[in-house]
Amino acid sequence: MARKKSANRRNMNQTAVIRQVLPRERIPGPDKLLAALHEPLPAETISKIIELHKQKEPRSKIAKQLGLSKLQVNQELMKRGG
Repeated sequence: MARKKSANRRNMNQTAVIRQVLPRERIPGPDKLLAALHEPLPAETISKIIELHKQKEPRSKIAKQLGLSKLQVNQELMKRGG
């Protein structure tokens, strides 16, 4: 038992040192998804979204095919009454 206690104390001390060296709080970076929503899509991409939507393609498949997020596809379709 004595060996386990000393090993646990050693681990606790190492953890305390790590906590002092590494800050716990991370500075949040820009949210890329929200930033992408504010950038206008090229006209070709928008027309492709509308064309695929008229062909009854699922929005998730449209997003994958065009390399967009589902949120971007939904936003463009909502703008145009889709």
